[in-house]
Amino acid sequence: MELRKWRLVLLEQVLEDISNDPVYGLIALSEFWQEFGRPPDSPHEAQGVGNHITPSEYYRQENLDRLLARHREWIETEKKTLKRI
Repeated sequence: MELRKWRLVLLEQVLEDISNDPVYGLIALSEFWQEFGRPPDSPHEAQGVGNHITPSEYYRQENLDRLLARHREWIETEKKTLKRI
């Protein structure tokens, strides 16, 4: 439970400071989730990990925007879940 709380807080900090550049922003998200061992509830999708996304598709602004939206949704869901526990 405490690990989930820390993960939530740290992800919020990462999103506050994340680069708008798709390459650096996506690398930051990948590194964040790597530090937590890529948990199964992660909203992140890493290029080439369980998918066939090419680097040119992955490192696009549209993909960064899509993944940031998924992360924000995950944060809201995780907050609600942690309040109920």
